[in-house]
Amino acid sequence: MLYEVWKRSCSVGTKMRATGGSFVPFCLRRGKMLRIGVFLIVLLLCPCSVLAQMVPSTEAEAVSGQKISFPPALHGRGAVLVTSFSRQAGSLSDAWVSALASDPALAGVPVYRAVMLEAAPGFVRSRIKSSLRHAISPSQQPFCLVFVRDEKLWRRALAPTDDKLPVVVLLAPDGKIRWRGQGTVAEQLPHLNVLLRP
Repeated sequence: MLYEVWKRSCSVGTKMRATGGSFVPFCLRRGKMLRIGVFLIVLLLCPCSVLAQMVPSTEAEAVSGQKISFPPALHGRGAVLVTSFSRQAGSLSDAWVSALASDPALAGVPVYRAVMLEAAPGFVRSRIKSSLRHAISPSQQPFCLVFVRDEKLWRRALAPTDDKLPVVVLLAPDGKIRWRGQGTVAEQLPHLNVLLRP
């Protein structure tokens, strides 16, 4: 029944892939629009265990200096968010951001990095922000966000099990979590690629 409904709604052909007990459809198109389309389909239809949970709306400061409200700053676009709750997780986040930015399946999809600093003293926050500003290229600084409030709400939404490891989530345009992983690139990126693979 689900297949027939989907087939009538798509005019360019279909392919069904079983993923985690649910079926994810893919329109057979090529190039950048296919990759973005696949990403959006995953956001809408991936397994229900990660549906419904929404990240909190919180004011943050980009490393470039702008004050933004996240996730409203997505402006109706999906995104990937890499979040660190410790210095160790922050170090591993570098590899995640690099891997996601170079992944063809995510071409055109913004990759954000969230650094949670609510528990850090003010002088430590300043040093960390300065270090990030020097380490991150100017073009990527607007996508690196420093949070100094609502950490409890973010922990509730992201459910980290080990603060030494970054949490990576796919976000729908409304801020709902559609996939969550925690760990290194080698451990978790293959799982994400299974969902995004046409």
